[in-house]
Amino acid sequence: MKKLTQILLVILAIFSMLFTLTACEEKYTAKEIDALIAELQANIDANKNELDAKINTLITEYQAKDEEILAKISQNEQALATLKTNYDLALKYLQDKDLATDQAIADLDAKYLEEVEKLNDSIDSLTTQLQTNKTELENKINGVKDIYDAKFSEIESIITTLQQGHEHTFGDMIVFSNDDNTCENKIFYCVCSGCNEVKFMQGTYNNHNVDDSGYCTICNAIVGSTVGLLYELSADGTYAEVIGYEGNAKNVIIAEEYNGKPVKSI
Repeated sequence: MKKLTQILLVILAIFSMLFTLTACEEKYTAKEIDALIAELQANIDANKNELDAKINTLITEYQAKDEEILAKISQNEQALATLKTNYDLALKYLQDKDLATDQAIADLDAKYLEEVEKLNDSIDSLTTQLQTNKTELENKINGVKDIYDAKFSEIESIITTLQQGHEHTFGDMIVFSNDDNTCENKIFYCVCSGCNEVKFMQGTYNNHNVDDSGYCTICNAIVGSTVGLLYELSADGTYAEVIGYEGNAKNVIIAEEYNGKPVKSI
């Protein structure tokens, strides 16, 4: 009968709070959660497309730079080939005209090698610029990816939270039933601060709220001894006695033992 009464009390409480309390798991319906997740997933897809577009723009930009540099390298290589051809023609001319003296050949070689060195230096510089462009492109792509990865992580975290449901944060237990039962038989409830869900439970000894008198303020059960009672061991040390009280409780509860000895007298 007592158990039936408790069940009825719980049902009554649920119905009385039906219009004001909403469970965390029902803060959004299943369809609403699915719609939110779909919207967030669409946001991820849109961001991925945006990321791909930015990466492709960077790649196209640096491809244009590289093509320009490669064209200059090709021009220098053609210039080297032309320079070699001109050198061979100039040397043959000197030889045909019997002008190929040691000094003339040395002058021709010096001028040829000077031009070759300039062209090779230019090619080396352009090749270095190609590598620099490659590094810059990789750094910029990684930088853009980091920004979007942070976005993806944040959105995916929200999706995970929606899929897992809300984690309740319940407050203190509050006594619900006001009959004369002890706390062990009373019904308690607590409310989630996030969504106002109510959780009911049957009381235990730990649910007593004890004041200095030793009585529970909720059910008036005797839970402990009164604070402020003064005890003293007997002369032979075999028992204890109450010698005074420093307090203002109307009813006091004397402890059964003091320092391991039974309390026998006042």
